[in-house]
Amino acid sequence: QFLVALSPWEVHLFDMNDCAVAWAHMICELILCSGSPQSFISRVFARDVEAFEQRMGTLTHQNQEDFLSLPVSWRLRWSTEELLSAPARDVYTNVLVPLQDGHRRFGWN
Repeated sequence: QFLVALSPWEVHLFDMNDCAVAWAHMICELILCSGSPQSFISRVFARDVEAFEQRMGTLTHQNQEDFLSLPVSWRLRWSTEELLSAPARDVYTNVLVPLQDGHRRFGWN
């Protein structure tokens, strides 16, 4: 809440774990290139939230498994990769894409 009250021009992320910083930068880029919360979630999971909500109602914790059981949208994945900087794209493709495909990485989930 403190950051919201101050409205800083710039925030420096740091962590002992370099991967955590790279992850945070990728998430920030995803937020900036998403026009809505639905767009952000669509880009994170490479599945179309808007289309899901038209058929199933608002995405919630109660229907998230149904959402995640949808096939990956290659259109969303590729368009997201095109919008990200090279370092953020590297994290997206090496960490998030395998999770989107249902793979489990030790230490990441």
